[in-house]
Amino acid sequence: MPPECNLCYVACPRTYLSQEVLNRDLDQEALGNYMKIVSVRATRAKGQDGGVVTALLNYLLDENITQQTIVVDKRDDNPWKPEAILTSQVEDVIKAAGTKYSACPVFKVLKDNTEKNSEKESAKEVS
Repeated sequence: MPPECNLCYVACPRTYLSQEVLNRDLDQEALGNYMKIVSVRATRAKGQDGGVVTALLNYLLDENITQQTIVVDKRDDNPWKPEAILTSQVEDVIKAAGTKYSACPVFKVLKDNTEKNSEKESAKEVS
């Protein structure tokens, strides 16, 4: 990705820099205001910017450190609309690899899953 690309920063509605970090001469530096720049690449996972998040999530699932993870994938019927999914499948993580430059309510999938599990528990208690 070219150094002048800052699409993720522009797309993120929660972008915030404290006044201590913020420099008044932001347009004087090619990459904006930063404390340190680090570049990382995964050796076994491919992704848009190095595959590090994909590799980490796959490791967590493969080693049973976590049972599920949230990833943001594209919808089949509308590829421009991102969709958060809760999955336990490495294949889903690999399929969802890559940055989506759009806002996506990632925690809604957790709320929906909690409500669904709560309904299942209630149904068990009744039967």
